[in-house]
Amino acid sequence: MIFDEAKLKKELSAAHNRNVYLLFGQESYITKAYTARLIKKYLSDDDKEFNLMRLNQLSTDTLSEAIDTLPVFAPFKVILLSDIEFDKLDNETLKAFLGIVEGVPETAVLIISNVTVNFDSTKAKPKKIIAAVEKKGVVAKFDYLTPAKISDFIIKRAAKKEVTISKTDALYIAELTLRDLTLIVSETDKLCSYAGKGGAINKADIDSLVVKQLDAGVYELATAITNKNITLSFDKLNELNQQGHPPVMILSALATTFVDYYRIKLGLQSSKSSADIAKDFAYPPNRSWVIGKSMAAAGKLKLKNLRNALKVLKNADVKLKSTALSDEVILQKALIEVSKQLTDS
Repeated sequence: MIFDEAKLKKELSAAHNRNVYLLFGQESYITKAYTARLIKKYLSDDDKEFNLMRLNQLSTDTLSEAIDTLPVFAPFKVILLSDIEFDKLDNETLKAFLGIVEGVPETAVLIISNVTVNFDSTKAKPKKIIAAVEKKGVVAKFDYLTPAKISDFIIKRAAKKEVTISKTDALYIAELTLRDLTLIVSETDKLCSYAGKGGAINKADIDSLVVKQLDAGVYELATAITNKNITLSFDKLNELNQQGHPPVMILSALATTFVDYYRIKLGLQSSKSSADIAKDFAYPPNRSWVIGKSMAAAGKLKLKNLRNALKVLKNADVKLKSTALSDEVILQKALIEVSKQLTDS
């Protein structure tokens, strides 16, 4: 059985020990946090110097030797194997690795942690690794948190620093950071420092201090365009330029947003819900929020106009990459033309 965060948390609070752990998933921040927590469970700070070995390359000889080496004045030797591309292992190496996993002694703890390298549990080789680990220990997968859980995370983190924030504003932070927990932690801590103990975080503070990720900023730009507000569209474009986003990336993200609108419009015409649309087009959980937020805007648009708008954005992309015209001028003209296409009957 693959554990989620709640089950792993309960597992770690129990008195019994395991000899192998496999941690992976979409939420790298949580994977990293539980990796550190596992090390702390088995080794004190004083024991780490001689009994913690970190490996970021898989040599079965080195790994086997490390696991078989007895701990020095400590109950366990901990070996952390990080970010290995297991699906690319040759069959001989995989077989040797599976043998090592199944033979980890009681004096060793092997932690396999994939934070930055994807561990695709649907592929054949990772499936074999999961099966081997489950015989000796625990497999835990961390999926993206739901918006509700992220807002609770932000509220609790702020509360620890004696700062308050509303659920609505916590969700706003999540939206601006694209629900990336690593960013959320740094931005929340920054806002807490600004508010000070006993203070409160409000939307004005968030707008002033939180650096919007490109997709979030482009979503606001697209909203201004669909509302036929060219002045605000130019303001949002200038904001993105000032944040240092390359014009070609801004245009690419804008085109992606209008593809979202197009998909939503198709879904609405087939009486689909936002959840259905996100599922049908395989949106990852950390990006499916755009579907729900864009339903009203997309519903007012026509498929013909959206197709024409996408053609405008495609032509602008070609100009950005092939002409000597000012990038800013190309983008501004594209915004005007897209707005015009959306207005035409």
